[in-house]
Amino acid sequence: MKRFKKSIFLGLLCVGWGWPVFAASDLAAVHDLHALTWKECVKIALKDNPDLAAAKKAIDSARATYYATWNEVLPSLSTLEDGYTKVRSANQSSFLASNGVAGGGLLPWTLQGNARMDIFNFKDYQDIRKSHAFVSQMWASYRTSSVTVRYNLEVAFYRLLFAYRMIDVAKDILKLRQENTDMVQLLYNNGQESKGNLMLSKAQTKLAQEAVDQNQRRLRLAQIQLDQLLGREGFAQVAVQGSLNLPDPQKGYPDMASLVENNPSVQLQKAIWWGAKAGVGQSLSAMLPNVGVMYTRTGLGNNMIATQNPSWSFFGSVSMPIFSNGPLGNFFTLVSARRTADQNEEQLRSTRLLIRATMEGAWYNLKNEAQLVDVWTYRVKATKQRNDESTIRYSAGLMTYDTWEIAVTDLVNAEQTLIQDQFLETQYLAAWEEAKGLGLEDE
Repeated sequence: MKRFKKSIFLGLLCVGWGWPVFAASDLAAVHDLHALTWKECVKIALKDNPDLAAAKKAIDSARATYYATWNEVLPSLSTLEDGYTKVRSANQSSFLASNGVAGGGLLPWTLQGNARMDIFNFKDYQDIRKSHAFVSQMWASYRTSSVTVRYNLEVAFYRLLFAYRMIDVAKDILKLRQENTDMVQLLYNNGQESKGNLMLSKAQTKLAQEAVDQNQRRLRLAQIQLDQLLGREGFAQVAVQGSLNLPDPQKGYPDMASLVENNPSVQLQKAIWWGAKAGVGQSLSAMLPNVGVMYTRTGLGNNMIATQNPSWSFFGSVSMPIFSNGPLGNFFTLVSARRTADQNEEQLRSTRLLIRATMEGAWYNLKNEAQLVDVWTYRVKATKQRNDESTIRYSAGLMTYDTWEIAVTDLVNAEQTLIQDQFLETQYLAAWEEAKGLGLEDE
């Protein structure tokens, strides 16, 4: 009997909580894998995640468009050059000679250069403004993608840690159930226990074994989900290392107003609003004059470097649209652009309110779950102590099987509830960081 007491006590010690999850490291040793830390997962995702790669390409495309729009306000230069070689026909030769071409056999080359520049074109500057707003949109879109990828990656990372930890806990519970069944079997053989209680104890052991098998299947699914977010092709048996024990959330109430303004979703909506305001300027430009200058220089010669008979011209132009799009076309186009800008401003306000509400909810859930983890931590300690005492009394014949089973079940449920709440706390942490707008680049 002492042997049973000792084995049960050691089994209970194995069902610990809150220890760093080094089961992943054990797995890595078995399969010759390198267990990734959180920072290593972030580094890989920044490099290989396809969603982030696509968002970066969109920024490059928008930036190139922005640079191209600057050409509209810079001088434009162009050349025009033409000419012919020998003319063999006698009639053509006479014709050329009568038109002043020396020798009648060559047509002079003509070289013309043009330089043009807009002195005032309101549309050009609004085009630049709008393309710059589009670059800001792409940056904000990238940041939004980074926030989403970080959230999904963090959930997948902790899900894999949770899978490892659940396997550990399930195996410890299975060991406890097996040792309890051995004790009940011995008492039954000595005529001190009923057959029904022995059968129930064996059934509890079978359930514990099923939990182990289920959690091992869950492990593979968690690995696949993490692989996908890391941008890895195919399935790799990835391993991670870390802890489900989270530090206490920050003390005091966060500065929600500042966090809202720095959120990428708000920044994206701001950029859209700025683009709409530039669209108002583009519509207004159709009603404003355009002032430009142009310089042209022309030369003739018998070769491509035509320098003979030079001539030049310089002139300025002022164009004023009156009814270029009909009597009321420009006016209503401007009205439409202004209403679009107003709409985007209201959408910005709506986004701010939504992000603020999301932040409040995420903070509320995180703080509540952190407190709940503390409560279940103490409950696990209490159920451990109660189970130890009940096991001693049951083995001494001072407690019925039913009463003892209640204490064992309480311990098992408390262990499982604690690890599940620890995992849930990691999910709320990821949701809080997502609400704050933290991306993969942020610590």
